[in-house]
Amino acid sequence: MKLSFEIYPLDSVDLGFEYTYEINDDDEVILVGRTEDKRHEFYADFM
Repeated sequence: MKLSFEIYPLDSVDLGFEYTYEINDDDEVILVGRTEDKRHEFYADFM
C-alpha cells in the first residue's frame, strides 16, 4: 500500500510526502534467514 502527496504552495516551491506499508510473507519458500518482513517507509522531499 502506498500513499503519496505532492503540494505546490508557490510557483518555485514543491513539497512531496510518501508513506509505504509493505508485507512480505514467504512461508512456502525454504530460505536461510528471514521469511517474513513488515515495513513502514516514510519519504519527504523539498524542491
